Amino acid sequence: MPSEKNISYDPFDAPEQGGRFDWGERLHHYYFLSKRLVRRFWWILLVAVLAGVAVQGYSELQKEPVYVSQASMIVSGRIALPENVYREELSHFFGTQIDLMMSPRVQNQAHERVEMLNPELERSWVNLHAAQKPQTSIFILRASGGSPSYTRAFLNAVMEEYQNFRRDMRAQTSENTLLAITEQLYRLEEEIDVQEEAVEAFQKRNNLVFLKEQGSAAGSYLAQLKNNQAEMRTRLLILENLSESNPADLAAAGSIDADDVIEIGRTGRNDPLPEAQEQLRRLKAERDEFARYLRPRHPKMLDLESEIERAENLLEILRRQTVQQVGERKTALQRQITNLDSVIEQWEHTALEISRLSAEFERLRSRLDRSRSTYQRLLDSIQSININQQLEQETVEVMEYASAARAAPIEVRRKMAEGGAIGLLAGVAFVALIGFLDTRIITTEDLRNRFEYPVLGTMPEEDRGVGGDVVALKLKDERHLFGEACRTLRSSLFFQKNQKGERPRTFVVTSAIPEEGKSTIALNLAIAFSFTSARTLLLDTDLRRGRINDMLGLPSRPGLSDVLSRETEWNSAIRKTEHASMDFLAHGGHTERPGELLLGPRFPALLEELKAEYDFIICDSAPILAADDTVGFAGGVDSVLLAVRSNFTLARQVKGSLERLANRHIPVSGFILNCADTRGADYYYHYHHKYDQEEPVATP
Repeated sequence: MPSEKNISYDPFDAPEQGGRFDWGERLHHYYFLSKRLVRRFWWILLVAVLAGVAVQGYSELQKEPVYVSQASMIVSGRIALPENVYREELSHFFGTQIDLMMSPRVQNQAHERVEMLNPELERSWVNLHAAQKPQTSIFILRASGGSPSYTRAFLNAVMEEYQNFRRDMRAQTSENTLLAITEQLYRLEEEIDVQEEAVEAFQKRNNLVFLKEQGSAAGSYLAQLKNNQAEMRTRLLILENLSESNPADLAAAGSIDADDVIEIGRTGRNDPLPEAQEQLRRLKAERDEFARYLRPRHPKMLDLESEIERAENLLEILRRQTVQQVGERKTALQRQITNLDSVIEQWEHTALEISRLSAEFERLRSRLDRSRSTYQRLLDSIQSININQQLEQETVEVMEYASAARAAPIEVRRKMAEGGAIGLLAGVAFVALIGFLDTRIITTEDLRNRFEYPVLGTMPEEDRGVGGDVVALKLKDERHLFGEACRTLRSSLFFQKNQKGERPRTFVVTSAIPEEGKSTIALNLAIAFSFTSARTLLLDTDLRRGRINDMLGLPSRPGLSDVLSRETEWNSAIRKTEHASMDFLAHGGHTERPGELLLGPRFPALLEELKAEYDFIICDSAPILAADDTVGFAGGVDSVLLAVRSNFTLARQVKGSLERLANRHIPVSGFILNCADTRGADYYYHYHHKYDQEEPVATP
């Protein structure tokens, strides 16, 4: 049987079931736990606060007098000279200067300065504080020490040493810069000498004037060659586009001139091919004219046919000559273009070589010019640094020297307040640690998070009457929360079902340890059942320390032990109570063997007899961890209820009780949380909801 969940005690570690995480409930839960811790351990907080106040107040009163001197420095303007090359980082200027003022180096030098200038002053401890005055360029320096004279002298020495440190830093920076620039100048001089020798050697190897003229001539001649080549390619393209089968192209080709092919077809000369073509057209026209009047065999027609045949033969001869002439011209042009390619390639190589030499000379001269320019800038920088050293301007100057040191007021109240705050924090931490280590059950949520059994009811904490017992429930009880808690527990049990689906009729109310209020719960639960007119028997089975009879004002004998010992019958041992439907059977006389009596066969038989007479039987039993009596007979009842007292019972005690019951295979119906704080989470919603109601009259 499971006894404890593997879940953390912290409610924040418990997952919310069936909804989102409720921060309001968690905060209220922590608020409730905090109030309980404060109510329990308020004296720890009080002692911690008083201890902190006492310690801080005593330490402040025992302190030696502290003397305070104050001075100020200002960031002044300066004339912006063009030669002023020294710059400081301005983005973090004020923070840097404050760190310099408070640096160990400046303070050590200030101590040495005071000892050297004022040997009569005995060295004393001094604390220095520097800060920037808000929204100004002013530094406020404050020194506190044990000697007024030494404190004032030390503060003045700090300002002097701070300014000396800045001057030394500026001088060191200038010297380092001069050294670096000088080394760079020496290196540049060597580079300039090497570059000048390279330029001079290049000029000796190459005539620059001749190179420039040769480059211009080569470019012009190369452009002319490329133009001629392009013209020849155009002529060749025209010849290649001529068609041998086109008479017009052949006519144009017939006028080709070896020296002027561009003028083909546009010359006015009497070329043979056009004239032959014109004569052939004329003869054919005459033949067509005479054919209308003359017969084909007419001598005139025959002469014309002969002349036409001769003209066509002449035209064919001229055409073949023209085609041959065009082919020879194309071959000549291709040969000329090929020759020009070789010539152009040679001149391009010459032009590229001239360009390369010119570019090399320009590169050498450019490097030389850059080196000379850099050299001149470095010379100007050296001159500016020298002038800056001569015209040194300090930007942070003393505005007010150290004032006369005065004794600082003793801040007893502030120190005591600080001590109280520190003590309070320590006390809260200690109380929180106690609460974290405390595993006592406080709320129903603790039970649900730790164990798998349901919480059947929550009984509020009530004032105890005469004898230290809670006054029993009444029909018209003015304790609304208490009455509703008893009725809620009764309803939870009234509608329970066991494994067989039957309603339980016999109940055992027990607890892990004594003083958890199980007897009070059993009594009030029996009274609540009796309000429904159900016949109810309250049975005190705590044969060792039973006390319900005292709470009811009835005698303890005869009782259960007498019945089990067969000294009397149960009919005569049962007592009537002030509640009509409720009877009571006391524990009886004390016996040396209570466990054996409850474990024997007589008690189960008695329960069966009583169940025939009563609707419900409520048994108050001994604590489980205190005695073995309860686990001996609890297996014979219908329902076992485990009472847990809030802020009293430890979780390990509940776990031990559940393990003992589980070892005997005794099922637990659930928990009853007793003495719950009505101001806590379990009664958060009951403050403004109180109702008066009549008890229902019903028989189960």
